[in-house]
Amino acid sequence: MFANSAIKLPKPYKVPTREEKGDPRYCRYHQFVGHPTIACQTLKKIMHTRVHDGTLKLPSKKQAFDEDSLPK
Repeated sequence: MFANSAIKLPKPYKVPTREEKGDPRYCRYHQFVGHPTIACQTLKKIMHTRVHDGTLKLPSKKQAFDEDSLPK
């Protein structure tokens, strides 16, 4: 989503170093070390808004309980 510009990144205060990008607390949206991207509340709100207004479609995964686990 970042690569194809579906979500615009804010301008960083400084260019992140390679070490910062490798840190598990690096946020790809904010481009700094503070919280992981997966826990970014700002990015979560942006994605939620886009899904709600229909500008972003997420692929649906088949739920595990939909599949027959018994051998045929």
